[in-house]
Amino acid sequence: YNLYSGLSMGARLIEYFCYRSISTVTGIVNHDGSVNERYGFTKEANRRVLPLQDVLSNFEWQNFYPVRADISNEIENQEAFDNIDSMIDKNNLGCLNINQVSSRLDASIGYFKNNNQDAYFIVNQSAPIKNQINTINISFKDCNQALLYHEDSVQFIKLINGAYRLNLKPGDAYFLIPA
Repeated sequence: YNLYSGLSMGARLIEYFCYRSISTVTGIVNHDGSVNERYGFTKEANRRVLPLQDVLSNFEWQNFYPVRADISNEIENQEAFDNIDSMIDKNNLGCLNINQVSSRLDASIGYFKNNNQDAYFIVNQSAPIKNQINTINISFKDCNQALLYHEDSVQFIKLINGAYRLNLKPGDAYFLIPA
């Protein structure tokens, strides 16, 4: 979840704190060299994210777009999204090839570009502990197909009138390249 959020915001490097510091901060390896629960979380996160490395590295990050939940009482990240709104380049949002987007829960879209090809990193921003599946409806201008990357799979999808519906599990993300 945090890795996907960082990648959608343009992160190019993810670092892990390996060992325990002098304070109470514990890394993924204990002081005696044995691994702990955090090591397992890190290993799983890497398993999910590393397959996206090749496709992501071919695109340059452009912008970030927070998508608030459709129903106001489902919005979890109001303060964070308000802060992001004050930092994003609103003049660059017009370059998004998105006609419309709606989300049952909070989501985010990282906008990427490779020459004239747009791509979007779509993240379920609902807290994973809530265990809620997020449905995101997204439509693109002048597109009828797309490549959809998820963990270690890629699939060719047809868009109906430029639209597609994604169901994202808690902490999940997709990288979508419309064509």
